[in-house]
Parts: sequence; C-alpha cells; structure tokens
Amino acid sequence: MIEQKKIKQRLKLSFDQTLTHYIVVLFLLFYSGLIFWSLHDTDIDLTQKSELIILSVIFFILAIIFAFIQYQRLYLTEIKINYTEEQFQEAVKNVVADLNWRIENNKKLFKAYIPTVFQGYTLTVIKYKDRLLINSIGNLSSRMPPLLSFKRNERNINTFIKFLIDIIQGKYIEPPKEITTKNEWSAKMILIRLFAYPFSLILIGLGIYTILIRLSMVTFIVGLGVIIIATIYLYSDLKILTRKKKQEKP
Repeated sequence: MIEQKKIKQRLKLSFDQTLTHYIVVLFLLFYSGLIFWSLHDTDIDLTQKSELIILSVIFFILAIIFAFIQYQRLYLTEIKINYTEEQFQEAVKNVVADLNWRIENNKKLFKAYIPTVFQGYTLTVIKYKDRLLINSIGNLSSRMPPLLSFKRNERNINTFIKFLIDIIQGKYIEPPKEITTKNEWSAKMILIRLFAYPFSLILIGLGIYTILIRLSMVTFIVGLGVIIIATIYLYSDLKILTRKKKQEKP
C-alpha cells in the first residue's frame, strides 16, 4: 500500500526561478499599481476615476489569487515506498523511453522536463531510503510557465509513481530507447525564432509608438503592457539559450 500526502516542506527555487514562477503575479501587481497611480491625473473626471479604481482592485485581487495558487504548487508530496536505486533508475529509463521525458538531473535530486504542446512541466524528486518527496510544476526554464494545470501536475506525479511500482512489482515494460535532450537549434526552433524575434521587436516598436502618438494614461498602460510582454519573451528565450550554452561547456 502506497501512502501519499502533502507535507509542509516546499520546493526551493533560485531567484530567477522565483521570478519566473511568480511573473504573472508581479505583472498583475504592476498593472494594479500603475492604474492606481493614474488617479493622480487631474484631467480624469469622477466617472473615469471610479472605473480606474474598480479596474485596479480587480487586478490586485487576481494577483492575490494567483500568488496563492503558485505558492501552493510548491508544496512537496511525500510518497512512502520501499525501493532500491536500481529500481528507481529502471523506472527513469522506462518513463524516458515511453513518454519522452527529458532528464535534467539524476542524482539524489532527480529532475525531469515533461514536454507538452505549450511550455511543459518540471518533475522534481528528492530521494530518501524509504520515501520520496516529489513535486510537479510548470517548467521554470520556459518563456512563461502554464497558469492552469488542469490537474496535470497531479497526473505527472502519479505517472512516475506508477512506473516505479511496475518495476518494483516486476511488471514487464518495453526496453528503453536512447535518452535525448531538447535541441534549441533544431530547424523547428530556428523557424520559430525567425518569426518570434522580429514580431517581438515590432510589438516593442508599436508599444513605444502607442505611448508617444497620443500621450495619455490609457495609451501609456496599453503601450507599456505590449512592451513588457514582448520583452519577457525575448529575455526568457535568450536566458534559455545562455543556460544551454553553459551546460554544453566541458
């Protein structure tokens, strides 16, 4: 019988990972503050001020909701299970072969990237003698981690545990294939960047143009929002390429 429960211990993130994990919260708080600050504009009448106050409060409430959701996602799940290191590694090989998970770390701290149609997920497993501490969250190396998981994080955990139990119980699984890593310079990724980079620069230009063509609080908020979104993509993608280059160095 496998015992599974949430514990108070949470996944530790680096500064960059924390920014990525809470980027939506920061964005919503920034917009809420920016709208609230616009109330100092003397050209705004009482009706417009009331609308801006409501809009600022909505963004602030959304920021609190997403902050709570993202905070909860960092909690680890404890799995009490008896296993050997050989069984664990066999489960890793099979999950890579069958589901195309990509291994990022396979020591005491096991970490795997789980590809999806969009940004993907990261599964982290901390190994102990008679238990595992496991967590699944949106991929922190992506441009923008998924906000709504639709129970995908829970399924990721259950999938890995099932593979491990199958190995422990001696069930046959197809032999593993060669482990592959994501190629950021594949033809597909190059084509995506050939479109995405110029498009992001165009968005930044349009954002600046929107602000300057008719300077008002509304155009400033819209233009700045477009600039921030495009800048986040460019920064995140360049960060991924830089990290990959460092990992490839001997």
